Amino acid sequence: DSLLKVYTVASDSKALTLFKELQNSGLGISEGLLVGLLARCAESKFLRMADEVVAHCRSHSGLSIAVYSALMKVYAFAGMYDKACDLYDQILANGLEPDAMMYGCLMKFAVECGRTQLSQDIADKLPKMDIQNYMSLIRAAGRDRDVERAFSIVKRLIASGIKPDMACYNCVLDVCVQAGDTNRGNELVRQMKEQGAVDVITYNTLLK
Repeated sequence: DSLLKVYTVASDSKALTLFKELQNSGLGISEGLLVGLLARCAESKFLRMADEVVAHCRSHSGLSIAVYSALMKVYAFAGMYDKACDLYDQILANGLEPDAMMYGCLMKFAVECGRTQLSQDIADKLPKMDIQNYMSLIRAAGRDRDVERAFSIVKRLIASGIKPDMACYNCVLDVCVQAGDTNRGNELVRQMKEQGAVDVITYNTLLK
């Protein structure tokens, strides 16, 4: 097992040979080992090995939430956010339910690949969102240059009992700048100054 993990994290093709030998040996392969191999595939962006691990899972007990989560990480580390998001439909089709952490990751990945509707659908499913979840939605609004939506998300955040921090305000400011709405941007900066929530990132954002 240790040698297999070493070859995997090194993206060495010997990992593929060892894994095939392990499968042919008749010995049981634990889910812990499979998840561990996928984690190392993520580190090394060893997609071919990840495919072999997933193929083994599909031909045996199927993919659990733990395996899906590890596979999602593989795609994310490789910058394949769209493929990571595609796993969501597979998860639901298999009768599984993502946990809050996976939903949070999916929301970030959906924003990264421009799937705004998916990020909003996931937000509706979360019973409670943290400030990072809200900031993902604000970034999605930025991609769409939707200033009104960005400010409405901040209102939802405040209504939920969370106080916006400097990073959150800077995120909204970035939406204003991307949309070319200097009036809303300047008004936001004025409010940020009143609250002492201005930093170098604020000014760098204004200079974009």
